[in-house]
Amino acid sequence: MILLTNISCLLLFNLYYLIFVCLSRVVVLHLFTRRSTNVTVENVHYLFLNCPLCFNSTEMVDIAQRCVGAVVGSLVADAAAMPVHWIYDVGKMKKVVEDCQQKPEFLPESRCPFYSLPTGRYSSYGDQTFVLLKSMVENKGLNTDHYKKSLYERFGPKSAYEIDLGHPRTKDDLPIPGPWRPASLTEFIKNYDEGLTKTGKATDAQADGFSKVAPLVALYAGNTAKLVQEVEKAIRVTQEDAIAVECGLAAASILEKCVLGKSIEVAVRETLESSNTDVKAYIQKAIDGKTTPHTDFVHQVGSSCKVPGNFTNSVHCLLNSNGEFRDTVVMTIVPGGCNCSRCGFVGATLGAVNGFKAIPEDWISKTSNGHDLVNFANQLVGLREG
Repeated sequence: MILLTNISCLLLFNLYYLIFVCLSRVVVLHLFTRRSTNVTVENVHYLFLNCPLCFNSTEMVDIAQRCVGAVVGSLVADAAAMPVHWIYDVGKMKKVVEDCQQKPEFLPESRCPFYSLPTGRYSSYGDQTFVLLKSMVENKGLNTDHYKKSLYERFGPKSAYEIDLGHPRTKDDLPIPGPWRPASLTEFIKNYDEGLTKTGKATDAQADGFSKVAPLVALYAGNTAKLVQEVEKAIRVTQEDAIAVECGLAAASILEKCVLGKSIEVAVRETLESSNTDVKAYIQKAIDGKTTPHTDFVHQVGSSCKVPGNFTNSVHCLLNSNGEFRDTVVMTIVPGGCNCSRCGFVGATLGAVNGFKAIPEDWISKTSNGHDLVNFANQLVGLREG
């Protein structure tokens, strides 16, 4: 009789436990699908860290936190690298890293030799990603006409990117007091003003495309055909360049697989196997050089904004990651050169692998619009189907 009573109590306890877990998951799913505009960094972190029962890695809610992590991770990593962006002098970059005791993220003063912005702001790569994110939220998906208009407003004639020095820019003006507008955006603005349908720069094998795929993956992951279509459309708004598009699609493929729960190694291998000959070579180079220290590898390949080189550098960093967001982003920053574009993709991938909870709260706080970023990311992921 006592045994039967104990069994009954145990069964009743398990029933109540199951009901509690289910209700907890319903509440959290409601939060992540409705995307209240008053979601803050603090309360989202609290949910992820203190309600582990609600975040079983095999369920859709886990995909939600991976998607949010990808978007927030991409932009926070870009902001972290911005003060040391475009330092191509190896000796100078090495000294910067030594002076800050191997903590080059969010340096209080800009060391970038080309432009100067307050710490916490995005590079032009991050700005493009944020414009894309906001446009997608406002249109419930990619609307290229609205995206073009938003880019024009952010980078165009009346924007902060239009810096009047009173004379043609020379080397003596560097670093310029404000953000740096890349060539693809200059060409985009010209084409947009002329009313052209194709607004992208015809030849622009640069990193802009692959660095900004996070919002697209966050919304369309799981619908690969749609993702491929939308990534190409978004990149071609500013870059009508085959290599830029190829690298962007490969980055989106790796990131999608990580969002859906695969490891970095598996995501890279599967993307390698499904890619065309050119992209296979870009990825294989990173795999073959995996045992080379990352900074040495980047210096061998070249640290400029050009692709496929900077895409290959990013894949190499991912393959050598210890799995920690902070450590991997720092590893991306240290070699110098165009580290912001690499950080945009690397940060997104680590955010996808580990979820939003893995992104340091202090990094989000140091990002100028960190709270807005989290809210927009949650709103975007709330648009996902299923």
